[in-house]
Amino acid sequence: MEIFSARLRWLRLQKQLTQKEMADLLDISQQYYGRFEQNKGEPNLESLVKISEIFNETVDFLLGIEDLTKEAKELLKKSLELAESIKDINDRLEKVYITRMFLNNGKDEFDSDFQDAILENYKKNLPQKKAKYRELAIEFALLVVKIPFSKFYGEGVVDNEGNILYDPEKIVDEYQDLD
Repeated sequence: MEIFSARLRWLRLQKQLTQKEMADLLDISQQYYGRFEQNKGEPNLESLVKISEIFNETVDFLLGIEDLTKEAKELLKKSLELAESIKDINDRLEKVYITRMFLNNGKDEFDSDFQDAILENYKKNLPQKKAKYRELAIEFALLVVKIPFSKFYGEGVVDNEGNILYDPEKIVDEYQDLD
């Protein structure tokens, strides 16, 4: 239950609760609660469920069956949706270019205001979506490296000056299959 102990402590600190406050919420003694965080005792089922409710996390996350918090899962989901949207825009751009080449038959005479409007719309949206995806990927990566016993726990994603050391998009990719 080392994972449980580490995650319990981490979640408590994230919520800025003391051990005494947690013990009061669980209606147990502070000493008994402290044993959970020290990996010297285990909560009963009722306390385990209460803990998951207090932190709004699944029991599976607390026990290490799941790697990600609810917040991390939501960030991952949004990141993957944006990645899919970017792929869709790239596919559509490619189709418009191929259609234009086919209809134009290699000549510069073919002009389509409609296709130009489509191209401009896709070109305008693509950088915004890529920037948002990168932002979400960084937020996800910064959270995942803090979750005890997650795949990337403790890895340095940024240095003290805020420079990215590890590609956050690769961390998103690593978790893609878990969704």
